[in-house]
Amino acid sequence: MCDEEWDGQTERRTGFCPVHHIKCDEWKSTEEKVNILERNKVSFVVLKIIITIVLSLGGTYWYYQDTVNREKFGSMLRTQTVSTDLLNKHVDSSNKLLKRMSHDVREMKLNLQTTLKRQNLEYQRIPGYYGDDNGAHK
Repeated sequence: MCDEEWDGQTERRTGFCPVHHIKCDEWKSTEEKVNILERNKVSFVVLKIIITIVLSLGGTYWYYQDTVNREKFGSMLRTQTVSTDLLNKHVDSSNKLLKRMSHDVREMKLNLQTTLKRQNLEYQRIPGYYGDDNGAHK
């Protein structure tokens, strides 16, 4: 195994790897290889930690943006609901006013026709204004 002579006092196998039975120089080179691998291992662990931190920050930012957008969407829906209710009230009141106005116009027409007949005047109809029958009621 070893080319050196043993003096009887020093440990014979100090320069050898006790597990693999190789000489000290070879053991040092394998130790350097192991150190390189451990450095690579450490850098891989550091890379995993950095990736974990980046993903955690990304997830936190995504969650924050999600809550902000959810609040904006809820606010927009509330505003839309209020606007829709106001528009429905406006349309409802406009329909009531238009219905009353059309009743008033019909009533005025009937009153005008009656008044003109009493005064022996002819009620003139606007052609095409009331449709094909010129406003005649059936």
